[in-house]
Amino acid sequence: MMKELLYYAVFLLLTTSAYAQDTTSATFYKHDVGFNTSFVLNSLFGTENSSSFDLMFKQQISPSRANRLGISLDYYTMNGTTVSGMQLDEIRFNLALTLGKEWQQTLSTRWRWYGGGDVVPRFRVVSQYVEHNNIPSQNTDTHVFGVSARPFLGIRFQINERLYVSTEASLSLGFNLHRGKNIDYLDENGDGRIEEIENEVNSFETFIRVTPASGIYFFYSF
Repeated sequence: MMKELLYYAVFLLLTTSAYAQDTTSATFYKHDVGFNTSFVLNSLFGTENSSSFDLMFKQQISPSRANRLGISLDYYTMNGTTVSGMQLDEIRFNLALTLGKEWQQTLSTRWRWYGGGDVVPRFRVVSQYVEHNNIPSQNTDTHVFGVSARPFLGIRFQINERLYVSTEASLSLGFNLHRGKNIDYLDENGDGRIEEIENEVNSFETFIRVTPASGIYFFYSF
């Protein structure tokens, strides 16, 4: 269903582009909405067990300054058996919000560079179940809560008065808090009786991550 809605949205935007006046006038639009096109590419050419979607809304405070609000959703599933007889079932779900500000500078009629900073709270759920030769081995359920600061630098190309594409690189500095449990299934006595050994997952990590300009955002101004 999400694929069909996305294809319709892309068709609508492209149709608007085809019939819109081919101009890059200085008309000031107060709102921009866009999505990362990697979702389209993954839907068309990626695996069926993975789905991600990034949506960004911008409120233009002035022709050179904007507030940003975004949401990122990612869902991944895997179910398979290796040659060694290991069965791995895995589910991952990620939700992240973006709250930030953006400053823009015109380079030419169609080109503009921009920079700014975001605050990104996130939530992730990871569930894994492992079997060896149809015998339970491990079961892990983890919840991750995190926040990061993300300065960014990007460039955009104006297709026409209302449509533009952009890409940006960023540096993320933040922390993650892991909570959950891990269950190991062991035959400690060698008599075929499986015992469950449960351990709590409780950890804290900090990170610095560089993200190159790889995804392309497609925006519509109104």
